[in-house]
Amino acid sequence: MNPRAAGMGIVAGGIGLFAVVDQTDKAMNYTEVEGTITELVVDCYLENDDHKLVDKETDKMAYMDCEMAPFAAARFGYEEKDIKRRASVTYAYVSPVDQQTHTGDYSTKHYHQNYEEDMPVTVFAHKKDPAKSRFK
Repeated sequence: MNPRAAGMGIVAGGIGLFAVVDQTDKAMNYTEVEGTITELVVDCYLENDDHKLVDKETDKMAYMDCEMAPFAAARFGYEEKDIKRRASVTYAYVSPVDQQTHTGDYSTKHYHQNYEEDMPVTVFAHKKDPAKSRFK
């Protein structure tokens, strides 16, 4: 067998195993409850296959207001398709464990949803730990 193909098979198997473990954990330890988005922050960054725009002082990704992103893209030689959105979501839910309201956070660099504050969402609340949850 080709070593490269074997390596790719091992990586694919590892990813598949992670997905199975993740779904099993969710099924065994969490239950679906309704939550509400309490805060939504969306910002943008510039990235393509070759480069990403970073802050020159911190050397970390340069996040910016999405209204400014097209201007920054033009200034630094990026195309409109290189503008990416990141979201940080804070949500509230009532835990089935203690019947109290708790909050959780979720962030993604690949934001394509149309979430809004006060929007109902499905949350996975932990069956034993009231403060533990996962955003769907």
